Parts: sequence; structure tokens; C-alpha cells
Amino acid sequence: MFLGVNKFANKHSGKKCFVIGAGPSLKDVDTSVISNYPVICVNSSILKFDWTIPDDSEKRFWLSCDSLCMEWDYFWKKVIHSDCVRIVRDSWSRKKDKFQDAGRCAKDYITQQK
Repeated sequence: MFLGVNKFANKHSGKKCFVIGAGPSLKDVDTSVISNYPVICVNSSILKFDWTIPDDSEKRFWLSCDSLCMEWDYFWKKVIHSDCVRIVRDSWSRKKDKFQDAGRCAKDYITQQK
């Protein structure tokens, strides 16, 4: 079951946070220095983080608008096994079985297109 993202409005208001985009420049970035801050990973930038260790999952976010990334096994396994909030667009709802199969639905949120 996908939930709305409104519960995160102002969740980290006034706090420093980091948005990490995907790309080859991440290769040389030490992400451990931002581990105490809210972090939003976009698409494959999640590969740079070890979020398999339980922590405050509501400060770890993965965001994607590209449902095709579910087809990238090496990447999708990392997303499913990460202790983070996953936010996807409503086009993903037709593939919700992939989330449910992983048993992680409780932390998955979906944006609504207008």
C-alpha cells in the first residue's frame, strides 16, 4: 500500500539536508560526513550509501520518477534492502507487487500527479 508524502511536509524544517544526484562525480565523494543529516538520494545515487544498517529511516529518502530502474537488478536490490523512505511517482503503482514482494511496503510513499 502506497501512502501520500504529505506526512513529510516540514519534517526537517530549519535543518541542513543534502540532495544527492546520480553521476560519476559521486565516485570520489565521502558520504560519511553527511550521515547525521537528512539525505535525499535520487535514483542510483543510493548506491553510494550503506543504508542496510538500521537508523532513523525518516532522515533517509530515496526518490525516483523512473519505474524502469526496477529492472536494474544490482540497483533494485539495494533500494529494497535499504532502511529508508522510498518516494516514487504514481506511475509506479502498477508495479506495487515488486514492493510488496520485498515486504517493505510500510515505508513506501507515492506522489500524485495533478
